[in-house]
Amino acid sequence: MIKKNLSLLLIISLSLFFGAQKINVTSSIEKGNYGVIDWDNFGYYMYLPAVFIHNDVTLKDAQWAINAQKEYHLSSNFYQAHLVPTGNRVIQYTSGMAFVYSPAFFVAHIYAKIFNYKADGFSTPYQVAILIQSFLILFLGLFYLRRLSLQFFSEKLSIWLLLIICLGTNYFQIAPGNISSPHVYYFAFYAAILYYMVRWHESTKLGYAAAIGLLLALMILGRPNELLFIIVPLFWVGGKFNTLKEKLAYFLSNKKHLLATVLPLVIFGVVQPLYWKFVTAEAIHDSYRNEGFRLLDPYLFNYLFSYKKGWLLYTPIMIFSLLGFVSFIRNRPNQGTVLLIFSVLNIWILSSWDCWWYADSFSQRSIVQSYPVFFLSLGFFIKEI
Repeated sequence: MIKKNLSLLLIISLSLFFGAQKINVTSSIEKGNYGVIDWDNFGYYMYLPAVFIHNDVTLKDAQWAINAQKEYHLSSNFYQAHLVPTGNRVIQYTSGMAFVYSPAFFVAHIYAKIFNYKADGFSTPYQVAILIQSFLILFLGLFYLRRLSLQFFSEKLSIWLLLIICLGTNYFQIAPGNISSPHVYYFAFYAAILYYMVRWHESTKLGYAAAIGLLLALMILGRPNELLFIIVPLFWVGGKFNTLKEKLAYFLSNKKHLLATVLPLVIFGVVQPLYWKFVTAEAIHDSYRNEGFRLLDPYLFNYLFSYKKGWLLYTPIMIFSLLGFVSFIRNRPNQGTVLLIFSVLNIWILSSWDCWWYADSFSQRSIVQSYPVFFLSLGFFIKEI
């Protein structure tokens, strides 16, 4: 029994390790900054106090945000929102992470009012709540990654893979260093979606379809480039379905599964255009100033190999994960091919941004959330060896 649960003990140990490391690297607690809603995360989070505390979604008077930044040392300047011709300020980041942070925010807001803390959205209860929630999400990410691994590999190989991903890649840096970032949260979402996707194809449970739709919707609302990941559940076959034709026929005859998957995408899909329309008078608004995408001429070599932030230079073990797609496709042609196509397109898009080094990080933080995909190809590589 103990041997069968070694991988579970491992992810508990890894989660506690990363949690302890987060506390260790958080050096500004005495200034009121717990390192969870500062810098970019401040922008992701700002929707919540703007709407529910200050009733100021347009940020016409953004002094409250600027004051919070200074009081809690959340960043050196107010780059997270920009003035637009309507006289409002538009938040640079889309709102998906605000929805994800919202459970911790509401619990903290109630707690702050009951126990007489400053109910401004940034005081100690809010930051501690985000920290605790982020720790739980980190654990759930490893929990689902373990369950996903056991669908494909043995307990022993799963243990090795978990150790490699957690301690041998830049997840080792991003998890404690920026535990509340989208990369850690979406790592968990990727793992959960892949797990539920495999399970749905085996059992066609409606709950799995709903979970896939909800998690996809939140990911896309938080980082629009995650829209690309839709191709994976769309074209994946396995379990009860040997072909895409069989899968399509099932959806057409069981429309509740189609509705459970698509409805969250539709509901959350209109949130950001409505916000942009209200604040900027444009339904589609480019909120990133002086930064764009070069999709036809990406910074691919720099993204992968540069000394500044090259992914494969600073995370060389992922080379074996890329090679592993050969074994993956050999063993599971459809599934390996779908994940390879996604991975190639994902790297292409991520390397197309003008800020291809993605600011403060070790190696390329922008690709960390998709490590559950590379986890599988690395597993097939090691298994074949």
